[in-house]
Amino acid sequence: PIGFVFQQFNLIPSLSVLDNVALPLLYQGLAPAVRAAQSLAVLETLGIADKAGQRPDDLSGGQKQRVAIARALVAQPALMIADEPTGSLDPRHADEVMTLLCELNQAGMALVMVTHDLVLAARAKSRWRIAAGRIVHD
Repeated sequence: PIGFVFQQFNLIPSLSVLDNVALPLLYQGLAPAVRAAQSLAVLETLGIADKAGQRPDDLSGGQKQRVAIARALVAQPALMIADEPTGSLDPRHADEVMTLLCELNQAGMALVMVTHDLVLAARAKSRWRIAAGRIVHD
């Protein structure tokens, strides 16, 4: 599977945090108990398991960002495409998320990330940027 982290989160307001995260697993046809267990495990990793029963509208921007990241990770994707995955996070949570993404990348998950944060970009193994209308490899 491919995991996507959208800059605008695209969480479904009528679903709980747990159900938002579990959505990719529903599409894979996994049983409800399996979906819940895997989703809670990813929420725990991202430090927001206590928000599992809440709705997205009850969350801060940073919490919504972590829910979106959890949804992208729950199906254990081979590839993650992330648009500003830490844009709404405070520095501590941004570092934790980037550490997790780097660990997953080292374990074999491909990661394509768009960011304006040069500190985060510096953590990438390979960097591409647009300069004078051209795509340039750093």
